[in-house]
Amino acid sequence: MKKVAWLQYGRRLYDAGLAIVIEADKMTVESKLQDPKVLALALLSRTLTNFNGAVMMIEAELIVEARTLTRSCFENLLWIAELADKRTDFVAEMVRDEVASQQSRGKIVLSWGDRLDEGMVDENKLKSQLDYFAEKYPKAKPIKFSALGEKSKISDSYMWFKMLSGDAAHPSMTSLSRYFSKDGDDIVHTIIAPMKPKEAEDTLQFASQALLGVCVATCEICSVPKAHQALGKFFDEFLALAKREAPPASPQQHPP
Repeated sequence: MKKVAWLQYGRRLYDAGLAIVIEADKMTVESKLQDPKVLALALLSRTLTNFNGAVMMIEAELIVEARTLTRSCFENLLWIAELADKRTDFVAEMVRDEVASQQSRGKIVLSWGDRLDEGMVDENKLKSQLDYFAEKYPKAKPIKFSALGEKSKISDSYMWFKMLSGDAAHPSMTSLSRYFSKDGDDIVHTIIAPMKPKEAEDTLQFASQALLGVCVATCEICSVPKAHQALGKFFDEFLALAKREAPPASPQQHPP
């Protein structure tokens, strides 16, 4: 059964991801959060736990939750591919994106006014922080998600990200329809969306595809040759399992 094969592959790939963290963890302690290497390790760590969660959801037959976590894996891939391509320039974009997000959240909080309990928010402090952001980061703006990966080999990843958003992560008509089925003329409601075997296999393939891409990008950014070289066999095995000409959503076809 292909589901079992993907689960076995995923466990080995997860271990390969841990090996990258171990090898890269020998970096100097002086590294700062805005160092692309540190951010790459954070994105890999996030992807490993997202991936592990997706696998656990598949094993529990919770397909919506599995696909939602798989969507997060693709989100991480889109982010790290851009980091691998632009390095410190993309870190600067990430900072501006974070500032824009905090500004937006701060303005929403201030607009709530009387709805907040007294003492919950220091409005003067929040206004000062927003003024500081406006002065220091006059060009702060959100990252355009649909543009991520356009210049790399993972342009199809945004398509998978959108698909998983629509059929699982967002409360769309498509995702909500999973909780209903027809029994003759009657509509039957279920609390747990049924998981079809083929969809479980596809979800494991998608999650593996995204994790493999994140692993490769992390190796490129962190310069971990031993772990990078070890990924070569995972490409061939992925192709054999997926029966495709090339594994999509990977920043590089083969490690050096």
